[in-house]
Amino acid sequence: MNKFKVADCVSTLPQNNLDVLRFSIEDLTQDNDKVIIVPHDYIDHDSIGSAAGISLISKKLNKPAYILVNDSPSAIALGLNRMLNEIRRNIPVINFEEYMDIKAKDLVIFTDVSNARLVGTIDEFKDDDTIVIDHHKPSSQPIRSNYSYINHNASSASEIVTKLLMAYYCDIIPRDVANYLLAGIYLDTAHFNKQCDGSIEAALALYRSGATDEVIKEWFIRDAESARKVSEIITSPDIIRIGNYKFAVGAGKQELLYDRGMLGEAADEILRKNEVSASFALGRLGESRVGISARTFGDVDVYSIMRELNGGGDREKAAAILDDGNLNRARDTLIKVLRPRYSKKEEITQ
Repeated sequence: MNKFKVADCVSTLPQNNLDVLRFSIEDLTQDNDKVIIVPHDYIDHDSIGSAAGISLISKKLNKPAYILVNDSPSAIALGLNRMLNEIRRNIPVINFEEYMDIKAKDLVIFTDVSNARLVGTIDEFKDDDTIVIDHHKPSSQPIRSNYSYINHNASSASEIVTKLLMAYYCDIIPRDVANYLLAGIYLDTAHFNKQCDGSIEAALALYRSGATDEVIKEWFIRDAESARKVSEIITSPDIIRIGNYKFAVGAGKQELLYDRGMLGEAADEILRKNEVSASFALGRLGESRVGISARTFGDVDVYSIMRELNGGGDREKAAAILDDGNLNRARDTLIKVLRPRYSKKEEITQ
């Protein structure tokens, strides 16, 4: 997998904006007692990998840092749980109740998320200094912050944090943190199948710091039950034609629970195996929530589709969470968004 050439690397991150991000972190860190790093609900490798990278910045600034994860342990995939347990060896990972016990004058840094709907405890941070670091396009319900760095040209939050670390804090990133950040980039580039110059540059820096594919591949293993759930979504999606467009919609079972990683993996596979404009994978994330992951090779803009459902992402990869635990109703809601958008279009845009 380590197949990049240094000559291919061109920085895509605006240096002046990274300067502002750096100064914001340093100024607000000095003004607070500690740093609380908050990934989105239903964590993934990018949100946790970037959080570990931010904790290293806090350490460099001599302030304690905690990663706040409020997901149920049973809802975290096998491989991702292994990664999280590795992080716990050197970085405190706390749940919401533990956070409330130590809450004081804190800087809260949200990573891999700018949509307030994706942080269930968002109201608890309304009086804190906050920074947002994200790579998704802006949502209709943004997180309030003192400063937001949102670069949707970046592959991942882990890419952004890697660039920040290398520019200002580390010539060489510690190997364990380099592995966490590489896992985040690996996830959000679909295992390096979707590369951009920034992700190549960041990955090379992490490989030079000692990160290895052999380590991170263990964090993407699924248990047999999770693999079966994904397979069931992929096997027979509904193919829906609207105008000149075809959409594949796969759904899990109403009685089962899924995680966002499963839905993203299923949407990727449905798109790969079917000649469609876009794919969608639906599954219950909890008793009253359904997740939707959307993928396309560029025929349509799935970000704009998911934004209508209060979600976000980018043009080719996006997601949303509906506050309704019924899969049939969620599927109907999705189709109601698709139909007026594409029924009158005469050709697929390239």
